[in-house]
Parts: sequence; C-alpha cells; structure tokens
Amino acid sequence: MKTMIQMNNICKTYGTGESAVHALNNLSLEIQEGEMTAIMGASGSGKSTLMNIIGLLDEPTSGDYQLNEIDVKTYSAKKKAQCRNATFGFVVQDFALINEYTVKQNIEIPFTYTADKKLKEDKDKIIRNTLEQLGILNKINVAASKLSGGQRQRVAIARALVCNPDIILADEPTGALDTKTSKEIIDIFSQLNEQGKTIIIITHDPKIASYCKKIIEISDGKIISNQNETSN
Repeated sequence: MKTMIQMNNICKTYGTGESAVHALNNLSLEIQEGEMTAIMGASGSGKSTLMNIIGLLDEPTSGDYQLNEIDVKTYSAKKKAQCRNATFGFVVQDFALINEYTVKQNIEIPFTYTADKKLKEDKDKIIRNTLEQLGILNKINVAASKLSGGQRQRVAIARALVCNPDIILADEPTGALDTKTSKEIIDIFSQLNEQGKTIIIITHDPKIASYCKKIIEISDGKIISNQNETSN
C-alpha cells in the first residue's frame, strides 16, 4: 500500500519566548492510500493545526512532511495552491457555502482554480453526477440559504469532490448536525472510502471516530494513541 502522507517530528509553535504556544510537538504519523482515518482530540489539542499542515494551508515550524513521497518544502507557493485544489478536498463544520449562491454556483467554485482543462470542459456533467451520487440533484438551482444542515453538508462534500481529489480532509464535518444526519454524512464518507478515496476526519466525537479504520488521538500536540479499528 502506498504511503500518501509521511510526517516526521512535526512541530508548530505560535509566538516566541514565554508567550510561545506549542500546538504540535514532535509529531510523527503515516497515512496510507485508501485509509479512512480519524484524528481525535479535545479542543486545543492540535488536531486542527495538524489538518491545516496536512492540507498545505499552514507550514510546520520544524520537521519533515512528505506528500506522495515528495518533500513539501520543495513546493513553490503556486505548486501548493495547485495541490490544495487537485490533491485535497476540504469539508468543514460550518459548510463554508455562499448563502446567496445556488447549489450549482457553490460547487462550481473549485473549477475556477483547476488547471485541468478536461475537468473544466466536463464541469456541468461532473456537477450533476456528483449531486446525483449524493442524493441532492433536485436542489441544483436552490439557494444555499434555503437548504437544511444535512443538505448543506452534502453540497460541501460535492464541492470537495468535483475536482476528483485523492484525499478528503473533513474538519468536524458533523459538528453542526443532529445524530441522524451525522450518521448519513459519515455513511457518505464510508462509501467514498470504499470507492478508493483516502479520508481524514478531524473529530472530538468517539462515535464518529468509530466508523474509521484508523484512530489517531492527539493531546497537547502529541499523539497519545494510534490504533486500527474494525469499521462499523
């Protein structure tokens, strides 16, 4: 199995001197292609900082990070931006939709940044197919403001998928949803994982984490547990 993410002795420090905050402290991990991984921890444990570094939204203070066996230190700013759009799909707790845009207009946003001409040519077909897969094709022309929480998160997942990324990074994707809708959203991630997507879910909820095959637990910027679980 291919190692997609390899991190060694990653540190992230904010501030200097006595006011310095060590968000990550010599953290090392591996994530293999096709894994569905939960990164767990309480608020302030460093899990969101870790996700931002994985997704090339932030840089470590020290340590080594290889993405698909390439040291990300060698990436230019342009290469990192391209990678964020092509390699990663991001799903966040508050959905990050533009309320006055329709579902289609929200999902079209990643196509603005892709360098893949074929993706742009097939944009309408990809959007319709993705929405159909997620069960919300009938909402394609509805404003995001008129959707339920579960529908909004499905749109956010669709937006993350349309450029066919290898890795889905989901930060507390069920945090704003009720129990029934949370289960529906996690089932979608499980199905995507079965289709070959590498899924990384940031969560504080043990129930959500239990759906993942690997659970990495973080406390005070360090990994305190790394285990493989039987998926539900």
